[in-house]
Amino acid sequence: MRISLVDAAGSNLGGLPYFCVDNRIDIYLLRAGYKYNAAYKNMNVSVLPYTGYSFSKVDGYVKIDPPGPAPLTKTDIYQKKDYFPVGLNLSFNPFRFLDFQFKLSKYFARHESSIKTFDFIASVFFSRYSGITYRYKSLKLEGRDVENDIKYSMVGITVLFSGIWQR
Repeated sequence: MRISLVDAAGSNLGGLPYFCVDNRIDIYLLRAGYKYNAAYKNMNVSVLPYTGYSFSKVDGYVKIDPPGPAPLTKTDIYQKKDYFPVGLNLSFNPFRFLDFQFKLSKYFARHESSIKTFDFIASVFFSRYSGITYRYKSLKLEGRDVENDIKYSMVGITVLFSGIWQR
């Protein structure tokens, strides 16, 4: 996954004539596990425990032009980290038109930091190939120098492509 952020606040940041952040985040994840499937009457259940290796690299810069005679300064951002993720994905599919997923994971690092994530995904399908999905995600970064807690919710349209061309 590659995330690129560019923010040029310009003169919109109080007290600073110029402020700019260019930040690129590359995250690579390799994971392995075994998916257990079970079915009971109208409900399908799957459990996927996994472990793996993740590598992240942050690269970019921050430019600030403070007020007064001080010159424009540019500070480079660069960081590389290895993580060892452990996680569990649970999926419940009661009836054909409902799907619920719970995802828990923890990413351990050698440098005394960790990342905990929790996802809840609920989907309601109106046909075999389309529906609506709600997603809640919580991501907590715990480290020696920084702590961060991010939570968000999303709602969107779901389109399934598997099976469309199998007729």
